[in-house]
Amino acid sequence: MKDRKQNGFTLIEIIIALVCISILAVMMVLFGGNITQSVSPVITLSRSADLQRGMDNITRAYYNLAPPITHGDLETFRTNLSNYIDAAGVTVDDDRTKFIQFDSSNDEEDDTSADAPNLKVTLVNSEEQSVSTIFTTK
Repeated sequence: MKDRKQNGFTLIEIIIALVCISILAVMMVLFGGNITQSVSPVITLSRSADLQRGMDNITRAYYNLAPPITHGDLETFRTNLSNYIDAAGVTVDDDRTKFIQFDSSNDEEDDTSADAPNLKVTLVNSEEQSVSTIFTTK
């Protein structure tokens, strides 16, 4: 019996390969957009963690202040806020970082007094997420 040497692909092999390639192409069209968007929540969570890390660093610096903390200490603390942040893309929101006091009659903050006893610090990141904390004199 003679050995037959095959020099190429059979028709059935070509058809199966085309069907497999077609199925993969359809899957990429249907689900390809979701693959690139699936990273977005992870990035958002990472940036939120950076925001919280920045506020943790500021809070740690506040607790390192020697008591009793006066209004003057809080003013110095406010001017140095950006030195305490060690997180990428996180900045102090100067418009929302201010001295406040609370109006006990309606439980709202009042920012009309420059010598208010509370410092409200707000940090923002590149996605416009923010976190705020209130520091007070002791």
